[in-house]
Amino acid sequence: MYDTCSRCDYTTYAEIPAKGHTETVDPAVPAACTEAGLTEGKRCAVCGAVLEKQLVIPALGHDYREAGRTITRVSFRCKNCGDTRWEDNAYSRNLIPGLVRDKEGKNADYTAGVGYQGGKRVLNVQPDGLPDGVSLYLEPAQVKQWLREDVFAVIFGKGETKLQIILDEISDAWFPLEKGEKNAFYVFAAVPEAAVYAETKGGLIPAETFAGVTLLP
Repeated sequence: MYDTCSRCDYTTYAEIPAKGHTETVDPAVPAACTEAGLTEGKRCAVCGAVLEKQLVIPALGHDYREAGRTITRVSFRCKNCGDTRWEDNAYSRNLIPGLVRDKEGKNADYTAGVGYQGGKRVLNVQPDGLPDGVSLYLEPAQVKQWLREDVFAVIFGKGETKLQIILDEISDAWFPLEKGEKNAFYVFAAVPEAAVYAETKGGLIPAETFAGVTLLP
């Protein structure tokens, strides 16, 4: 309010200078792997006017690094956020010592990898050769782990001599070759004459004796 005179130019009017904006900071938001961030911005704390607009920083995306490897899976962990994922291990060599052994019980060289058969995960174990006595040694703990990882079967051998073992058909009723307090093995031998056996304490028994064990054509 101000006063003026109607007969002269008297007035109490006087301009009051604008106070100017009271600046406050909108803090920056760091970008994350899956969420966008923002740059630092500024606005007036009194009137809310935007003085410096915040800009969107695109999401960084995951930076996965290999974190571990098993015969069936390769695991990855994001360096930034710790998120994990895995992929089929399509190729490994001698990753599990003792999985394939020669007739003296010594480690034999082999390659292994996960593939698919009828939409199901299958672990292929292929020895470098098929000399007499090369056998596949499956520990019960391995069988349980692979079942948890949705592996349907193990295929052992190469060429025309391949043995398929459906994992959930393996049971304690089978005869482990070795049994003690700490270890037991289900042992399978692919015999070159296309006669395939499961090897037990009692000697070589035809594979068809066991459900889920077949010679592939």
